[in-house]
Amino acid sequence: MLDSDNSCIITISGNYQNLGVIISASDTIEKISGYSAEELINTNISRIMPKGFGELHNFLLDSFMRKSAEKKLNKTERIVFI
Repeated sequence: MLDSDNSCIITISGNYQNLGVIISASDTIEKISGYSAEELINTNISRIMPKGFGELHNFLLDSFMRKSAEKKLNKTERIVFI
């Protein structure tokens, strides 16, 4: 995993039952969010987003997973946002 003073990497679950739940975060998340990585693990990514954005993000994740579930079966995909 990359970990430098300038990078913050957050991995969220793509499992439909835990969709959007943070499964790992680099230590630099604390500089950005005020929460330590340990505090954020097993919480929804929307916790560190402004309220409206978090709700929209959860809705879009759900829509993406529902629409593409049949295409994603037995595949691993990495999505990177900058």
